[in-house]
Amino acid sequence: MLIFVLILGVLFSGAIFFNPAIGVLGLIGLIYSNIGPLIGVSLFSMLLFYVLACMIVMKLLIEPEFTKHDIDIYLFGLTLFVLIGFVRAFDKILALEAFLEYIRSLLLFFCIVNLIKSRKFIEFSFFALIVSASFLALYSIHQFNQSTHVMRFSGVSRDANELALLISTSIPLSVSLIKTYKNMLIKLCLFVSIILIIATVFMTYSRGGFISLFFIILSLLFLERKRKIVIVLAVALFIFLLYYFLTHLAHSKIMLRLLTKDTSFIQRLQLYKGGISMFLSNPVLGVGLGNFLFWSTTYTGLITSLIAHNIFIQVAAELGIGGIFFFVAVLVVVLKTNLKSYRLAKEASDRNYLNMAEGVSIAFMSFTVGNLFLTLHFDQAYWILIGLSVAFYNLIMDELGGQRSE
Repeated sequence: MLIFVLILGVLFSGAIFFNPAIGVLGLIGLIYSNIGPLIGVSLFSMLLFYVLACMIVMKLLIEPEFTKHDIDIYLFGLTLFVLIGFVRAFDKILALEAFLEYIRSLLLFFCIVNLIKSRKFIEFSFFALIVSASFLALYSIHQFNQSTHVMRFSGVSRDANELALLISTSIPLSVSLIKTYKNMLIKLCLFVSIILIIATVFMTYSRGGFISLFFIILSLLFLERKRKIVIVLAVALFIFLLYYFLTHLAHSKIMLRLLTKDTSFIQRLQLYKGGISMFLSNPVLGVGLGNFLFWSTTYTGLITSLIAHNIFIQVAAELGIGGIFFFVAVLVVVLKTNLKSYRLAKEASDRNYLNMAEGVSIAFMSFTVGNLFLTLHFDQAYWILIGLSVAFYNLIMDELGGQRSE
């Protein structure tokens, strides 16, 4: 068995060396399946640096130029404030953890935009994300059913809220491929994937996950707004299933308690208020990268140290006005990039590209909406969606004969 695994590893390494884009698919699979902790926490970093090294070799030998985009200047500014925040941080251990996470996400983004440059690999990236999220959902359902006590399932290592947000973003990508492919077997598999994801989101009892899921459903229904009967039936079905789950399933009491419990809501308000106070007390450079957790009890008045549970408050408090400016600018550029992709595909009457533009745009926006209640601003899953947004736009510009934004 060990020899077989080693042979597969050598073959996979060889394939990545000759085509580093294959390695990007592996990186997406590791993040969205969350399988890394079962194998080894360093596996992602090892694969990332190997893909990066192979990409640099390929660029030096074949294609010397790296991809350029409007987002580059804002990423440079954000990175500058991340470095300043690291130096400024009082707790260097927390700062180092946040810094390494940011660097891994930035390098992953860099690999995606420079290696995913064809329609085939955009689709493969979608499939890698969907299959991995479906695997995690299936594993979650299995573990949930095997549990002897009621719990909010959180996957391999993430908490329940992160799990719900992570996997729900695969739904719009699945819908886009269902619209694109005519093969009924592929359509059926993608439909089953959506069912698994929705079921797992319910099992997490995550209110942020429900909001993200609801946003996705509303966005997909909006894009199909001409089919009014389908919209009415879909909304009615969703309401019925939600009502049935709340009133009949064994764990409905936990769901009701989580939806109506006041202490969590009050705690969030305290975190938001304390985070804003933290920013106003340190408006220029913030309290330091990753150090919201260190200072949270001081500014929030809570007994327990907690993160902000809002990416904008967290970034503003830690990196100051410059850091939040560049971070928001990055997100705005991604949003504009997705809109440009949609318009270009629509103008070219390319239905397949239009479906994919809708999928990646909704996935990115739903993750951002979920991040209003979480703190995953440097999470690799988020930056995969950011990278795919830019890579997809560059692909459309190339195929339509346009020039990439400089």
